[in-house]
Amino acid sequence: MKTRTTAIATVMLAVALAIAAPVTAQTLPSDATAKPAVAAQPAADDASSASGPQRWIFENRNYFNPLVAEPRAAQITLLALAWSKEFPYQVEPGSRRVWDVSLGKEIPIVGWESARLVNDIRSSGEWGAGLWIPVSFHMVEDFKDDSNPIINTDYRFGAQVKFRRDFDAGRLGLKLQAGHESTHLGDEFTLHASSTHPDFERINVSYEYWEYGVSWEGEITARSIAWKVVHGGTRVIGDGYYSTSLLEPGGRTIPASRRRYEPSAGVEITSTDGEGWHPYLSIDARLRNIYDYHRASPDVPEDRQWSVGGVLGLRNEATKPNERGVPDLILRGYWGVNPHGQFRSQRSHWQIGVGIFVPM
Repeated sequence: MKTRTTAIATVMLAVALAIAAPVTAQTLPSDATAKPAVAAQPAADDASSASGPQRWIFENRNYFNPLVAEPRAAQITLLALAWSKEFPYQVEPGSRRVWDVSLGKEIPIVGWESARLVNDIRSSGEWGAGLWIPVSFHMVEDFKDDSNPIINTDYRFGAQVKFRRDFDAGRLGLKLQAGHESTHLGDEFTLHASSTHPDFERINVSYEYWEYGVSWEGEITARSIAWKVVHGGTRVIGDGYYSTSLLEPGGRTIPASRRRYEPSAGVEITSTDGEGWHPYLSIDARLRNIYDYHRASPDVPEDRQWSVGGVLGLRNEATKPNERGVPDLILRGYWGVNPHGQFRSQRSHWQIGVGIFVPM
């Protein structure tokens, strides 16, 4: 499965480089050695348009940014003070205090655009496209059971192509991603669970997937509000979300997952009134499959449940758009299918906490 994902990522990278390469081979104007004009002058705009698409390498671009509330995006989020519903196979019953940490980044590789687009400034008719490599891991740690075990860690990586097109009415964003996810239970959690619960099972959740996204952004100038709506979906590649052979002696097998697709939708609203700290609201909703390892037959489809995450945040708009790494203060909540590894068999899981989100 990893070989297939590597091949897909290699093909996507080769295509992006092949398209971007001719851009640098364009013939420069005869006066290319002259002192460049000031960007604000109309003549500079005309020269930029005449020179054709511009290539960039290893530069951040706002073509299609994930929602802050998206549960498994390649972003940095730390909920240092959070509470959640009990996970399956835990020793101490009841709700508990947890840490929920996501560390990730969508790494910009190469792209091209009709002009040097400035982050967060829309210009009708401009467009851009590029290749990113998203890499992330997502960890949850328990503070109720003995030794504060790490419950689960999810690892994700892939390759994605993004496209942006500006219009008078708003900005269109598109994303296509091929990725791999591998999940792992914590060692101490596994030891406690296996000694306490005779029915404990270790499920190898590991799969490849396609993911697409479509976004539309705009502003309500009279009310100093910026907004974004997003639709997306993921489809698993191959045999399903998990291995049918359990990670235990005896070689017991379980039914393969049948459902392959999970749609999603979301919205983000941000205040743009002046400088200082601005509030924003981010909501992500997705129809998630509930993994069922004990179905009577592989032909029986799994149940599904709408799962909703929300973030209420404060962002310091006194920082410039290119000053990355300045954290937001957030209150984050989630209700629905447990998003962590093999625990996606648990419905109606909840979590709420305060922490920081780091725009990158």
